[in-house]
Amino acid sequence: MCKKSVWMGIGWIVAICLFLSCSEEKESGPEPLGVTFPEAVQEALAHYFPNQEPSSAEELNHEESGELRYLVTYGTDAYIIVNAEGEWQTLGCSNRPLPEVLQEEYVNQFQTIAQEYPSDEPISLQRAAYGVTIGLMNGELLAFEENSGTILGNELMGYDGKEEASEILPNAAYSFSYTYFSEYPVQNILQPMDKEFSYKVYLDRGLNISFDASNQWVVAESLGDAYLPSSFLASLPDEVKEMMTTDEIVRVERKTEPETIQYYVEAEGGKGFGMAIDNPDRPVRFPDEAINAFIGTYFGIASTPRKTVLYSGTRNFRVSLPNGFDFKLNEAGEWFAVDGNGTPLSEMKQLIIDENILQQAEAEYQTTITFVQKETDQLVLRDEAGNAYIYKDNTFQRLEGIWEPMEKAYRYIRHHYPEDFDATFIYSSPDEGIIYQLGNGEKVRFDVKGNVLP
Repeated sequence: MCKKSVWMGIGWIVAICLFLSCSEEKESGPEPLGVTFPEAVQEALAHYFPNQEPSSAEELNHEESGELRYLVTYGTDAYIIVNAEGEWQTLGCSNRPLPEVLQEEYVNQFQTIAQEYPSDEPISLQRAAYGVTIGLMNGELLAFEENSGTILGNELMGYDGKEEASEILPNAAYSFSYTYFSEYPVQNILQPMDKEFSYKVYLDRGLNISFDASNQWVVAESLGDAYLPSSFLASLPDEVKEMMTTDEIVRVERKTEPETIQYYVEAEGGKGFGMAIDNPDRPVRFPDEAINAFIGTYFGIASTPRKTVLYSGTRNFRVSLPNGFDFKLNEAGEWFAVDGNGTPLSEMKQLIIDENILQQAEAEYQTTITFVQKETDQLVLRDEAGNAYIYKDNTFQRLEGIWEPMEKAYRYIRHHYPEDFDATFIYSSPDEGIIYQLGNGEKVRFDVKGNVLP
């Protein structure tokens, strides 16, 4: 008795090659099959191929589930793969029509094919996660639901000799599937007919993922007995995770709009929620009116500043001035930090904080304040060494600190080359330090602690 281990998604080409190989061996002589069929298998064979004797038979072990299956051929032009319960898995014919009982069972699907593909004869069927795949003489693999004649799209696994998801999916889609759903083998890959999705990947245990035209995921859901993987749920934005009260999630849909990304989350039992978060890729709209007013009020200069978008969960902006100062503000135009980058805050045309607070900090700690950040209920002042002075409830608390190497290097560039808005960070290494390139091409190098090198 011959047993063979096969990949669980045995493809059309593989199955046909096995079938032809077995058939050719059988033609060399009337040898016995060497396989004893369970009663359910015998009934299935008699149902689909009545009054016909098999030419060859082989036992196959389903690699993932261990399920025993039988590959049975009839002459050189028909084969069937059936499990021990008598349920057909794959069936194909080359020079004869497919069994009438199957054509009757899938009458809607065969009617659609006759209308849409009148010159292409169906030659094979295979069970699929979405229903059934019907192969045509021209090589196309059409996907249908079990009881519908509507073509879902084209099955890609097994098409054009490709059996592996890595061969079929674009890098972005494959990487996402492999990263977050690696424990669930791919069953089918569908290219939908309606173009709503670019790919739909069907996984083991009823999981599936849909990708848009940019190969980014838009829907992940479970129609089986598994919940969405914890690794995938962990990849969702913090705002979404904070709303989740259970890890028994069965569906997450993501819809990207120009300004927001909308998430719809459904848990076991149908409970769920929807929410929208800011789209980090939305068009940039600087609060120019607030920026210009801030510059005029606190610096009294007329110039074109450099404006930079900062991302840290929400979108903020940094505005750099030719006098070496930077200030940061949110999308509403509200400032939350001012940095002299080595220049004292006292040199501003108008102080951004109460003058008494600044003078108290500098007098009490014998230092010069060059930075201030406004937080919910306190101010954070820092001197050029990086020490912090927390002002809250009319008192100060000193916290010893230093500027991080990248901050230190940036502040050096802004202080010594304040008008060079083309100065660009180009390199950082924990072993070799930091490099900036000025607008004239000259490079400024720093050590690993952010100290400028001669």
